[in-house]
Amino acid sequence: MNIAKRITLVRQARGFTIEQMSKKINKTTYDRVETGKLELKFSELITICKVLEINIWELTAKELVVKYTET
Repeated sequence: MNIAKRITLVRQARGFTIEQMSKKINKTTYDRVETGKLELKFSELITICKVLEINIWELTAKELVVKYTET
């Protein structure tokens, strides 16, 4: 599973829309991140991880385990 798909799964589990994520990370092209059409800088990936409350090691682990949160 690629990083874009992993980010999508975690975002959905956290209950955020693409529009909400765009605002939270100040990136109007966030939808291109999830489709894999935009390469992320490491600093941008860290910002996304902070917003999604997941560390980079969990996001890139061989097996992705996502805890759902109530919103």
